[in-house]
Amino acid sequence: MVLITNAAYSSRLDGQPSAAKRGRPAANSPTFGFLGRYEIEHKGLDLLLAGFAKYRAEGGKGRLQLFGTGPARETLSTVARDLGVDAHVDVSGPAFGDDKAQALARWDFFMSPSRFEGAPTGPLQAALAGVPLIVSEGTGLRDQVRESRAGFGLGALDADSIAKALRSRTCWRAFRS
Repeated sequence: MVLITNAAYSSRLDGQPSAAKRGRPAANSPTFGFLGRYEIEHKGLDLLLAGFAKYRAEGGKGRLQLFGTGPARETLSTVARDLGVDAHVDVSGPAFGDDKAQALARWDFFMSPSRFEGAPTGPLQAALAGVPLIVSEGTGLRDQVRESRAGFGLGALDADSIAKALRSRTCWRAFRS
């Protein structure tokens, strides 16, 4: 198998994704993750933090883990603190290779609330690893994710829709079976 850095598996080079090793989501402590560039507006990370804070304020459980590159890391940590969820949010540096694979294996859902995107590699890599996706229309993947039952599409791009997705019984039921 050949893994192309910052991409997916190459059929041209006879690469095959390995079988996904996923457990069931933990009922009392789900882990939501993001992996990508810390481009706050582009990636919708402000909305992700606000939606996660709303979800927690409404009794939601679990953690949000962010792995990324870029100078906005401190800003994201400050926003999490200002929203009162810093004890439940990890804002870390980049993860590559085994570190990335281990992070993906721990996550119950991969979050991508992008305002605009092309073909985002983070969600594609997560999907190849068997991680259910929660994506916005701005990713360009929402309809395909819904159609293939690979996750859940956000109804709108705002904190309320993100919180709703995080607590959605429809979303959770699809991945507990």
